[in-house]
Amino acid sequence: MLPGTLARAGAAVAGAVVAAALAAVAPASAATFYVDAGSSAPGACTSPANACTTIGAAVTKARGASGPDTIVIAPGVYEESLNLSQPADAGLALVGAGAGPSGTVLRPPASTVVTGGATLAADGQSLSGVRIEMREGAEKLRPLFIYASDVAVSDVQIAADEPGNGEIAITVERGNAVLSGVEVDGTWAGRALFVSSSSLGAIVRDSDLRSNALTTVAAFRQPLTLERTTVASARADAIGVAIESAPLTVDSSLITGGAIGVQVTEGGASVRTHVVRDSTIDVGAAGVADAGGAAGRVQVYGEAHATLRFEGSLLVEPQATPWVEAGKTGVGQVECAASDVRDQVASTSGGRAVIACGAGSEENTSSPPETLFAGGPAGSYDHRPAPGGPAVDTGRAGPDGGEQALGGTPRAVDGDGDCDARRDRGAYELTGHEGTPPANLAIDVTGAAVAGGPPVGFAGSAEDDDAPLTWAWSFGDGGTATGQSAEHAFAAAGPHDVELTVTDAAGCVSRLVRQVDVADPVVEDDGAGPGAGAGDGGSGGSGAGTGTGGGGGAGHGAAGAAGSGAGASQGGGGGGATVTPAPGTRRGAASVRDAAAPVVRRLTLSPRRLRTRGRRSGGSLALRLSEAATVTVTVERRRTCPRGREGRRCTPWRAAGTLRRAAKAGTTTLRFTGRLNGRALPAGRYRLVVVATDAAGNRSRPKTLGFTVVR
Repeated sequence: MLPGTLARAGAAVAGAVVAAALAAVAPASAATFYVDAGSSAPGACTSPANACTTIGAAVTKARGASGPDTIVIAPGVYEESLNLSQPADAGLALVGAGAGPSGTVLRPPASTVVTGGATLAADGQSLSGVRIEMREGAEKLRPLFIYASDVAVSDVQIAADEPGNGEIAITVERGNAVLSGVEVDGTWAGRALFVSSSSLGAIVRDSDLRSNALTTVAAFRQPLTLERTTVASARADAIGVAIESAPLTVDSSLITGGAIGVQVTEGGASVRTHVVRDSTIDVGAAGVADAGGAAGRVQVYGEAHATLRFEGSLLVEPQATPWVEAGKTGVGQVECAASDVRDQVASTSGGRAVIACGAGSEENTSSPPETLFAGGPAGSYDHRPAPGGPAVDTGRAGPDGGEQALGGTPRAVDGDGDCDARRDRGAYELTGHEGTPPANLAIDVTGAAVAGGPPVGFAGSAEDDDAPLTWAWSFGDGGTATGQSAEHAFAAAGPHDVELTVTDAAGCVSRLVRQVDVADPVVEDDGAGPGAGAGDGGSGGSGAGTGTGGGGGAGHGAAGAAGSGAGASQGGGGGGATVTPAPGTRRGAASVRDAAAPVVRRLTLSPRRLRTRGRRSGGSLALRLSEAATVTVTVERRRTCPRGREGRRCTPWRAAGTLRRAAKAGTTTLRFTGRLNGRALPAGRYRLVVVATDAAGNRSRPKTLGFTVVR
């Protein structure tokens, strides 16, 4: 079983919540209410100038309106607790001014019992921009208790003035919750997060969960997903993440401290695979393969079959050999793929306890920890991949996994300067080391491109600081050449795509295609055959006559020769006729068409957590183009598809609007306000999809960048 009692009952809290539920007040209309602790006198909550002075007063007002209602809370300290458990509280959104100490602070009185800081017990509620402080003497209180479905919590901090608080910081007791941008400080003696067996599970994103408990994050019989989240354990014998009898998914997350990173437990006859993807686990001392520490552990009871699989991850410590209940037929496995792991291939108990994490198999490697990370001073170790280290650009190539790494940077960034973007192994993605491919490629053509004619000259040019450059040519007819300059003779007429490939010393490649139209050859008449001759009729004198002049040419001939035709003028004798090339063909010339698409190289948005209101609203969008182009920026919002409707029936991204701007070659910076058509984007997860179109109509490949809108 998990350390402690995973199945902590929330019976006392649940009873209080149910007992507190009252009939809803007759609905009037949805509204927004305002709270300001610094208001000179309590108001009607209808505007910032007429604000309530307590959150509870605004909640009472909201219960008289039909939801979903919003309560906007100004900065300040609010010494009260929230129990949002009435049916009229469904859909209520509480929006604070920020989770920092100078934002909206909820500080429940020490005398508060059962409910603690905030209890969200009606479906569809949301809480954002709030700091919950549990003061000294409130060690028996739970700061955040979720007892409803479809609850969203974002930009919330939980801090303890009482380090001995042994309660759970965040409890998901019933329903389901999505937690984003949540922080639990490291002084917490209880668990940072507990997902109860009576809930429907939880998703945690972009959060920082720290505690001094035996288990920092735990889930019992309900699914748990961690994305871009840090889990830090202060106790030396602690477990970072523990789950029992439910699926676990960890993506782009960092688990540090304690003795065991991830522990999974299965019983009965269940068959389940738990996945830790693109993550870093470093228990014990940072950057050291601690003796006795384990990245992962599997416990199996009865006939269960449990697998803990690491993909694209950095595991500083080895895996603990799975524990399988004696006398049963259960199987416990630890697997590794495309990960950097301690070299392990072990099988015990007749193949019932298996570790398959050998270096050299499934793209696994085993590197000294000091080569993996950028390092850092004691207590603030930096687990970002070391430039040039074995974690950079060596991750999984598959489609699974999130689009962002821990910290919000995009996945699949070129980290080794070769312009080939691949995922890094581990939680972070190395940035700032991207290669720059050769720019401003051009092809100069000299000579007439004529089928069967003399060779045509080609000369390439490019700009790149990483010399030397290598040059390769392909002429569209199977012919190739190397070197900055080349010559090629075309055998057949018609259009030919001439491609120049330039590679710099770092391996970055740029290509340019130019179309060359090869003309038909010029045909000269040899003078034989019928033709219209003009000239002196020989002995008969000037006038109409026959002669040996070439067809269509001016000539001088003797009477009685073969050939017939009426001469028009006296000519120079014997010249042949010229055959005109086919219509549309340019003689002695090569036409060039732009077929190269622009390239969007670097795309950044600062900040990535965007506000759409206030003095610090908006951000700067910077991108680098290979040539001048019109840039189309599509803003797409993330949505959750109902189970069973993924794919064609429900796409996870929906377009919210489009911006278009003309941009020059090189770096362009655009102001992004977070507003479309004069309306601010609602809080949530978004991404930008950028496509550049040049003057010839060539379109770049789309480049995406994720960001979050907060209030």
